[in-house]
Amino acid sequence: NGMPVSAVDHCAESPYHGRIYLCWGDQNDEDGGEIFLSYSDNAGANWSTPSKVSPSGGASDQFLPWLTVDPTSGYLYAVYYDRRNTEKANETNTYLSVSKDGGQTWSEQQINDAPFYPSDAVFMGDYNHISAHGGVVRPIWTELSGVKKSVWTYLYNEK
Repeated sequence: NGMPVSAVDHCAESPYHGRIYLCWGDQNDEDGGEIFLSYSDNAGANWSTPSKVSPSGGASDQFLPWLTVDPTSGYLYAVYYDRRNTEKANETNTYLSVSKDGGQTWSEQQINDAPFYPSDAVFMGDYNHISAHGGVVRPIWTELSGVKKSVWTYLYNEK
């Protein structure tokens, strides 16, 4: 599922005020699954070349992203699943990425406690989301343990 997510920078003090962002997952043979971002500074008439939200992800899969913009700072925040640095096939972690420069560069960190195994038999991805206001950022995601699905969050504060 590469469902695109859009967000707009509403921060009047941001150098990117009014910028429209589009974030989505895609897959190719060279990079595996990746999370991409493109933006428009002219109400969607033109779009930037897509760039990776997770440039350190390597050839492992990143998938099912959600994106938001903090309306008080203009900072971007993305939450997504990631299969890097795992020991077994299909083990999955959850990552949070932050961009303070309109999506040009990103810092990222793993935010879940332990890898989990998504299953094709259990629907998960549409339950991911993220909100941010005043540097208080709250991603949410689902994990699967056996057949039990659970909802998680991470308490991230910019300040």
